[in-house]
Amino acid sequence: MAPRVLLPLLAAAAVVPCLPLVFSPDAKFVYDDERFIPKNPAVTTPRPLADYFTDPRTAEPRRWQGIWRPLRTIDFMIDWRIAGEEPPSAWTVRWYHLRNLGWHAATTLLLFFLFRRWGAGDAAAALGSAVFALHPAQVESVAFITSRGDLLCGFFLLTALFVHRGCRRLSLRAAAAAGALAAALLSKEVAAMFVPAAVLTDFLFHDGRRLRETLRRWPVYLLYGLLTAAWLLAWVAHHRGIDGEIPGVEERWGGSLAGTLPLLGRSAVYYARLVLLPVDMALDFYILPVRGFDPLGTACLVLLVAALALSVRRLFRGGGTGAFALLFATILLVPTSHLFATVGIPTAERFLYLPLAGVALWAGGLLHAGARRGRAGPVLVLAVLACLFAVTTERALAWTHLDRLWDVTLERVRSPRALQYRASLLRSAGEEKLEQARELIAGGREAEAEPLRAEGVAEIGRSFEVYDEVMEIWSRLFHREHAVVLLARAERALGLYALGRHDEALAEADAVLATFPASYMAKYARALALYGQGELKESAALLEVVLGSEPTEEREHAAAGVYEKLAGRYNAEGNRARAYRCLARSFELLPDPKENRGVRAALDAMDEDFERIVGPLRAAVRRAPADGESWLGLASAYAAYGRYREAGEIFDRLLAPGAGARRADVLFPYALYFFQWRDTEEGYRRAAAIYEEILRVNPGLPEAERELRTCRERLGGK
Repeated sequence: MAPRVLLPLLAAAAVVPCLPLVFSPDAKFVYDDERFIPKNPAVTTPRPLADYFTDPRTAEPRRWQGIWRPLRTIDFMIDWRIAGEEPPSAWTVRWYHLRNLGWHAATTLLLFFLFRRWGAGDAAAALGSAVFALHPAQVESVAFITSRGDLLCGFFLLTALFVHRGCRRLSLRAAAAAGALAAALLSKEVAAMFVPAAVLTDFLFHDGRRLRETLRRWPVYLLYGLLTAAWLLAWVAHHRGIDGEIPGVEERWGGSLAGTLPLLGRSAVYYARLVLLPVDMALDFYILPVRGFDPLGTACLVLLVAALALSVRRLFRGGGTGAFALLFATILLVPTSHLFATVGIPTAERFLYLPLAGVALWAGGLLHAGARRGRAGPVLVLAVLACLFAVTTERALAWTHLDRLWDVTLERVRSPRALQYRASLLRSAGEEKLEQARELIAGGREAEAEPLRAEGVAEIGRSFEVYDEVMEIWSRLFHREHAVVLLARAERALGLYALGRHDEALAEADAVLATFPASYMAKYARALALYGQGELKESAALLEVVLGSEPTEEREHAAAGVYEKLAGRYNAEGNRARAYRCLARSFELLPDPKENRGVRAALDAMDEDFERIVGPLRAAVRRAPADGESWLGLASAYAAYGRYREAGEIFDRLLAPGAGARRADVLFPYALYFFQWRDTEEGYRRAAAIYEEILRVNPGLPEAERELRTCRERLGGK
């Protein structure tokens, strides 16, 4: 069959099984897609191109360590410019899926030409490319939008191999291959294994298995190696954490290298089973490390080493593509083997995207040989491809919705992430029912509220059981004080708050923060517990910290409620400025009038009150613009109603030389302005400086001394 016929068929094989992702009626971003795309400002708001290469926070603004893949982020940004909408629509998600399918199809077509260059005939190359396109293990890389890095890296690394094609000296072709390698490195870390992969393919397909001939290409390999070393240095520089450590280097699965090696053996056997028999698949397959001696893992490790040794031996003695497939896959799996740095999960299907290229070459040869064995041969080949197509399509359907994806996972394995997702669903459902019950009680319908309340309590109780299981699994994987264990504890604290057990929720959140101070989930749980205890001001301050780093709709709703309550308290105390500021912040967080009608009405009333008081003061200033006392009255009124920007401008003008107002008269309200200025450390510091100036002019003034002490207390004695 001619290439002009084969190529459209191969492109269709890459695209058609995953079309359910594009035509799903409720297409949504799933899993980590949210944090890397719609919640990433570098994607939704383009930045200077250089920033994507120099600032690792463009990959993800909060948990950026370990993820420096600038080409992926740039590609996401381009897609958002074309189809992005806020909030993301189904069309936006479908466009991202279409782009992933496009990259996968391009890689499949490239692989066809690469296989032909490696000596395969048209039929074997087409069958091998079809296996690569249709293999169910590829679905995660294609369906998971965040795995765009795997697709980009796969395309550019195979392009580099195609352009290199046995290059013997430094030349324009070597430079072009180095350029493709650079693009692959900037897409995902697995491209760091390009040099050994190029050596292997040169030795087998270009040098007639003569190692001396292969080693004569050392100047070209040196070029690629220097480029990889430069990328590695940049990677390390970009990925150092706040404490200067490189993420993933210190923590190992099983607690040590001795614990990681048996895990590596079991992972290799799992990957082999997944490649040869792609059934019973799940999003996560957590192979739990064993403390101490692991006989099964050790046996798998011995089997892996023996298989690699046999493959090397066969490669030198004229063995077929089976040995190449194993060695090529092993080389490209090294970055995710946990030998040099611990990856966040022990195994993942997306780790197999590039390694499957070597397996596909071997499989294409087997299928081509089988197709020539009588009449049954072609039927058997078609049956194999049809089975791959069916399993891949079923797998793609699971990726159309996050609930379905985690349900499919839990049918096969007790994944801690899937369990944690289920626990959060149970907790959220329980919280919603408890909220409905409270609304019914407020409306005097206690009889209807009781069954709802009982259901809510029961669902949150079931979530606690699942959280306990999650923490047990995570503890076996890591240890009791690891961040993922503490995250589950923080989520459990939210359930305690929903049950009204505020003291227990606060204690749980504090226990998490004592070990993991950066946990925003624990800070959020603590803020809610403080709110439940009536500590509104402390709760609002902590919620602002959380919203500044990890804003979510749920947290914004919670903060809006806290500010509304706090405004009522300030209003009762007669502090109009802070009441107004709290109402304004509540409305800013929740601007929908259907949800925040009461806040809007209160703001309107305070605006009317403000205009009634400030109107005459403005008129006085217009009549006598040189009267400093009139300006002082207007500035004080602005400050009293929280209009700090306008008040600050007037105060600064009054304190300027020749402003027409006595400095001593201005300083007290000026200090009060800063004292109330968003209750920030800067506001307290500037207010303290003004009170110190007042005391230099009027030593021993009781009011100034009292306010200065308050400022210093808020500053912690600084």
